[in-house]
Amino acid sequence: MLTAVSTNGAEVVQDGSFEGGFTPSPWVQADSLAGRDLLSTGSPLCTATKGPPGAPTPGYCEDVYGHPDRVAPRSGSWWAWFGGYNFFDSLGNLFDPSPHSASLRQTVQLTAGTPATLSFWLWLGRADASSVLNVSLDGTLLASIRGDDARYKAGYAAVVVPVSGAAVTGGPQTLSFEYTGAVTLLQYPAINIDDVSLQVPDVDLGVAMASAPAAVFPGGAFTTTLVASNAGPHAAVDVTVAYPLPVGATLVGLHGDASCAAPQTAPGFVVHCDFGTLLPGASKAVALQFRAGAVGMITQAAAIARRSGDPNGGNELAHGAVAVVAPPVPSPDPRPEDMPTDLEDDEDEPECTDPERFTVPLRRGTDGDDLMIGKYRTSRARITSARLSGPKKFKTRRLKHTKSRVTVDFRTLPAGRYTVRTRVRVSSKRTISVNRIYEACGATAKSKAQAKRSAAKSKSSKASSKSTSSKAKSSSKKR
Repeated sequence: MLTAVSTNGAEVVQDGSFEGGFTPSPWVQADSLAGRDLLSTGSPLCTATKGPPGAPTPGYCEDVYGHPDRVAPRSGSWWAWFGGYNFFDSLGNLFDPSPHSASLRQTVQLTAGTPATLSFWLWLGRADASSVLNVSLDGTLLASIRGDDARYKAGYAAVVVPVSGAAVTGGPQTLSFEYTGAVTLLQYPAINIDDVSLQVPDVDLGVAMASAPAAVFPGGAFTTTLVASNAGPHAAVDVTVAYPLPVGATLVGLHGDASCAAPQTAPGFVVHCDFGTLLPGASKAVALQFRAGAVGMITQAAAIARRSGDPNGGNELAHGAVAVVAPPVPSPDPRPEDMPTDLEDDEDEPECTDPERFTVPLRRGTDGDDLMIGKYRTSRARITSARLSGPKKFKTRRLKHTKSRVTVDFRTLPAGRYTVRTRVRVSSKRTISVNRIYEACGATAKSKAQAKRSAAKSKSSKASSKSTSSKAKSSSKKR
């Protein structure tokens, strides 16, 4: 069966080209002249093929006058001829015009609120202004064509009528072609139709776009992801998305569920991505990687291959933008450039505390129970050095430390703010700085006495060790 226009939808009309003939036929015919039923001798459905001599040919129609614009089917051997009638039925109306009416009707099944597209091929032939062909769906007039419409005089031409979802009530509905006119024996119109089609959408295609990050510095990288989807109700084949390369960025790579190609990677050229077949409810994505250019706004757009009758045409285009911004002016900072941002000095005023030890700051990681130093795992980190700096006139000193702990007694220090600066090796190739600020409350008399006893004990221990070493050397010389 040929159809007037391919809309890539589901067909709901049966035998739209009338090739099934009279019996059985989903089309219900009516034909009358001057109030008399003509179905016994005439009908809208006609065939151009005559049977063998002596055998009746139901539906055979012939233009007995041989006009230049002879009636004929557009395809196959059957068509609908409105205005034609049998010679013997008109003997009583040789010259006086007689009212003539005819119709074709078929019941179709539609879903409420779902748009559709009606199409058929029309040839008006010898019809004049007195002839009218009305096309309706369940009583709603879709098209009314007069017999003198020049668009359909030269031969068959396509008629396409969009049917909005609001006009579809759902369930069984009647599609009707109704003709009215006036004829005489010597002059009768010829309104011909063939290849009728009523299609509802079989797919709802859509495309979406997302870029990350939304803002980059000049020369920075960003990724734009295109997602093609099919809301159904049927599978969509040969789904493609067109993406013009934007100004202000250079395409450096792509990957995903589609096969993409572009003649060049310069701005203005179009990348065509073939997503193949999309099942109902399915989606596929492709990621395009870019390098940003100068400061400005990078605008983007993408379009999915349009299919006629798509019930939601608003999701077939997607737009996006990425801002290219100037980098901030760096401020003087004595800390190493590779220091993680989550380990920067605490800006809040520290409380007066007397910690005896400083421990490398640890925090919980987001995956599992592993502990982290910044973004590095503590299981691979170790302290390599530690220093203590303080108020003015305080001489920076080295601090004792283990793999993960620094020992410092703030009780023996004068009141003031002190900074523990620790170097931590987090990998074989990377060392970072971990800085923390503490506020010493000031040494007390008790803490000073303890410090003196500790210093004296340490001095005595060193002297004893030195004396022992000297005696050992003297003994060795005597031997």
